[in-house]
Amino acid sequence: MWWVVWIACSGGDQRGTDVQIVPADEPDLAVSEISRLLVETSSGLIRLGGFDTEVVEVRIGGGAAGDTWEHTVSETGELTLSSLCATGERGCGTGFDVIVPDALPILASSAAGPIVVEGHDGPLSISNQQGSVEVRQRPTSQVEVFNQSGSVQLEFIGDPVAVDVTTSSGDIAVSLPSSRFFFDVSTDSGEITYEGVQQTSGAPRIHLESDSGDISIVGVER
Repeated sequence: MWWVVWIACSGGDQRGTDVQIVPADEPDLAVSEISRLLVETSSGLIRLGGFDTEVVEVRIGGGAAGDTWEHTVSETGELTLSSLCATGERGCGTGFDVIVPDALPILASSAAGPIVVEGHDGPLSISNQQGSVEVRQRPTSQVEVFNQSGSVQLEFIGDPVAVDVTTSSGDIAVSLPSSRFFFDVSTDSGEITYEGVQQTSGAPRIHLESDSGDISIVGVER
């Protein structure tokens, strides 16, 4: 329904340029002047894409017959998207494809579905009980991820402000620009590997923790 193509910038700008491929279908919801986005579903795909836009566009997909969704906008401009079962209860498999302003704060949660975020550079908080998490984030981001049972893959185009990832059972893989960070990394049952990064006190903090899972950190020249 949408995707992001990254084009490297010249000079010292590591943000990159994202190119929007315009969706063929009209959004199910389009709303502006949003201060924060909250998305919640039980098992549907949550896919979020940051773009140079002032409008949040929502497209709905997946779910069983009769499953639906609802949205609310608070007085402070907080947009909440929730999946609903055919019975009217919260949950079930409705999925959300959402285009957002690239710096919009986001909170996404799922009980058992994948969460994918691309091209976003605002504060990001993700909670998943049983499903994968994939994030390709631009710089200046603060990212928090909790995943009860599932893998977490993070790729940063520029230096993040802070990263906090916790899993109970799942591998964590992080790709960062080759730079200096303060790493706070632990796993009770798994292997920890570092490649192409430097540990530096006072640098941006990268906290990665797993009860049972491997953790890999790779520095990549940008």
